[in-house]
Amino acid sequence: MKRFAYQAVTASGEKVKGVVDAESLNAAAGDLGKAGYTIIDLKEKQAEGRKGFMKFFSGRVTSSDLLVFYFQLYDMLSAGFSLLITLDTIHEGTKNPKLKSAVQDVIERIMKGSNFSDALEHHHDIFPDLFINMVRSGESSGKMKDVVNDYAALYENQLEVREKVAGALFYPIILFVVGSTVIFFLITFAVPKFANIFATADIPLPVPTKMLYFLGLGIKRFWYLIAAGVALIWFGIKSYLRTPKGKLYYDTLMLKMPVFGTLTSNVTLLLFCRTLGMLLKCGVPLLRSIELTRGVVQNSIINKSIDRAAQGLEKGKTLSVTLRDSGQFPVNMVQMISVGEETGNLPGMLDRASTFFDRAVASSVKKLTIAIEPFFLIVMGLAVAFIMASILLPLFKMIDIVKG
Repeated sequence: MKRFAYQAVTASGEKVKGVVDAESLNAAAGDLGKAGYTIIDLKEKQAEGRKGFMKFFSGRVTSSDLLVFYFQLYDMLSAGFSLLITLDTIHEGTKNPKLKSAVQDVIERIMKGSNFSDALEHHHDIFPDLFINMVRSGESSGKMKDVVNDYAALYENQLEVREKVAGALFYPIILFVVGSTVIFFLITFAVPKFANIFATADIPLPVPTKMLYFLGLGIKRFWYLIAAGVALIWFGIKSYLRTPKGKLYYDTLMLKMPVFGTLTSNVTLLLFCRTLGMLLKCGVPLLRSIELTRGVVQNSIINKSIDRAAQGLEKGKTLSVTLRDSGQFPVNMVQMISVGEETGNLPGMLDRASTFFDRAVASSVKKLTIAIEPFFLIVMGLAVAFIMASILLPLFKMIDIVKG
């Protein structure tokens, strides 16, 4: 049993407030309605101190949390439950404190007369603009559950694309970490010990051994300065990339890099086609759909082309013409969009284009995996070979001296 604080108006017009015990928010609203109260405000009552504690330690809402929320919302709406009952049920089952608090606030705003989309707008830090605008289109068209299902599918697809890219980089990253650890151990522990043995035996150290010996000593003695320098450089790079100039440079580099550039381009175009097609299918106007799609596409180079496309649409040009003029979109994609405009089936052609780029992303991920693994193996192999040579060269000299 939970406690709910309420403000209401009685049948005689008197304003009252108090606390009611009930199993859920809807149950509390029902009890107050039976008592003849018109509810002004109704929310779960929390112990003092706990509210501030929860607010401070609420954490963040993960992509998985949101995906579960979207699919639960669709499942219950398609089963015939009302929006309030659906949100109340989701609220009861949500574990994430921040999302739970947001859903609670959305419920309260709807009970006060707000639309679902208007209530969601108060939580831009959790719910994307794309989702809010699609909910608004669902409210106006009466196809809320279909819109939520489409968005859930789109969001799931976005997560799958990220997982494909992350999966392609997982093995090389593990290889890099393990290789770096081995190299660090050899430089800081193995090489100095062998160097001391060679010095005791009056064996002159070759240049590679001297280089690694002094490098190992430097790392041991000044590790804190090196760590601070690396952290400072990392912070500087991150700060630069947050600036418009830095973001532009990074995005340009990512598009021009071998293998990575193709993958970045395919992922960006996949998100563009899939998001724009879904928005148009849901009845969102083309210009507004372009603006919302821009928020999904993260690459600033492509976003500049999308901005020019929006300006061209405002001047009366077709989408295919504006995208072709930008020079950032493939010819086959532009042709498909042109056919969609001519036949009145632009959402369908964008969906076909997204299917093509989905396959292209899978192919790019495979090529990236094939290309990057040998690269890391060669780099790590050369590094280890150099270290081993720095140890073996003076060792061979020592053996020659002993034999002589």
